[in-house]
Amino acid sequence: ITTSQQDADLTKGEVDACVLIGNPEQENIEYTYLYQSHVYPVCSPDYLTKNGVIDAPDDLTKHTLLQVYPSQSDWSVWLHAQGADHVNASGYNKFDSYDHALKMAENSLGIALAIEPFAKDELEAGSLVELFPGKRVKLPTSWYFACLRSKHDEPKIIALRNWLVHASAAWRTPDAVLA
Repeated sequence: ITTSQQDADLTKGEVDACVLIGNPEQENIEYTYLYQSHVYPVCSPDYLTKNGVIDAPDDLTKHTLLQVYPSQSDWSVWLHAQGADHVNASGYNKFDSYDHALKMAENSLGIALAIEPFAKDELEAGSLVELFPGKRVKLPTSWYFACLRSKHDEPKIIALRNWLVHASAAWRTPDAVLA
């Protein structure tokens, strides 16, 4: 198992399969839809105590946004959907994963954009709060299991694909379109 911010090149034979976020683009690759995420701003309760209530997306201009640089357009997608395009989405603190950005938000360093389902435990535990309930935005890309078409029927590929499809079923929204 390898984690990387770079998409795996399945044609080189270094990996058998991968999970990626994007859109099916290569003809020699088989993509199995897993789920589509929504994003939404979160911060720690302590951050709100120190910095005051945040009533509207426009208020984010006065706060530190934590950016996930491999997914740098995600903040812009959310802000655009809220009519808050003028908010600087570049973020001053940049992290290589949503996990890191969420941890920094838990430590009151700013406001992170959470991506489903990865902040569920923190929200339930109360270490993060969702700033604008009801204003989650669907990302334009989806999560896929991908493998070479020539490896589609290998037992290890079938087992992993089946497990991922089953495990990700809970994250699919009712309006999800299978691709």
